[in-house]
Amino acid sequence: MTAAGVSLAGCTLRPADVTMDSTHLSWYLREAPAERTAQRQRAEALLKEALAKIAAITIATEPHGAEVKVDGAVVGRTPLALPVFLEPGRHAISAELDGYKPQRELIDPAAGDAVGITLRLARSDAQARAAVDAPATAGPRAASEAPPAKLPETAATTPATRSWVPVIALGAASVVGLGVGVGMTVASNDAVAEKDERKQRILQEGGQCAEPAAAFAERCKALRSAGSRADTLGNGARVAFIASGTLAAAAVTYLLWPRADATALPEVRADGAGITLFGAF
Repeated sequence: MTAAGVSLAGCTLRPADVTMDSTHLSWYLREAPAERTAQRQRAEALLKEALAKIAAITIATEPHGAEVKVDGAVVGRTPLALPVFLEPGRHAISAELDGYKPQRELIDPAAGDAVGITLRLARSDAQARAAVDAPATAGPRAASEAPPAKLPETAATTPATRSWVPVIALGAASVVGLGVGVGMTVASNDAVAEKDERKQRILQEGGQCAEPAAAFAERCKALRSAGSRADTLGNGARVAFIASGTLAAAAVTYLLWPRADATALPEVRADGAGITLFGAF
């Protein structure tokens, strides 16, 4: 699995662009499912390695919604989802918002620093806001003077334990349905064999059952009964096989479904069968 330039399988960072890799790793840890424990652990290790070589800058503005630029390049609007990862050295951070005066600040972080800055924008009518707005600080700021940046959380959550009771119950019901289907199939085949045998004997003795003579009336009645029994058992076997397959599919679906609060219920109808899932997805 890869995360936009970060190879979790190869366990490598691109030396020429550690800041970009750090951004991709942070997004991966933010979005990757908690069940991917091994991949998340590897991403955490790679991010830790990268953060030792660069600086993590958490940028905020007052008010929110300002367009943020780093060294002239737009990085987004506040609140930013992730810190901005920069190489050590001096950088210019600026913010712009309609109705407010642009604000700019210089920082000079070192490798491994975590810097948090807040740019406070004054309204265009500066006199009306002078009493409530604190003046923004201009000039370089050392990383040691800034509050620590809040880095993305990397701890993987433990997936909820899934109960095996529904799987066992559905599996057992599926086995029972399969057994009933097999039994009814055997009985249906016996009834078909009986019907064929009775029909053959009647034909061999010169009889027929379309308009049977008195001598063949009872035998034709038994022939029709065997045929009806074969059809009934055959239909019952098909229903049992469908129910068995539906129950088995429900058990597998419940077991493999990624959410532990999902419920799978089999549904058998005269015209078919299916599975109904309940839960939050």
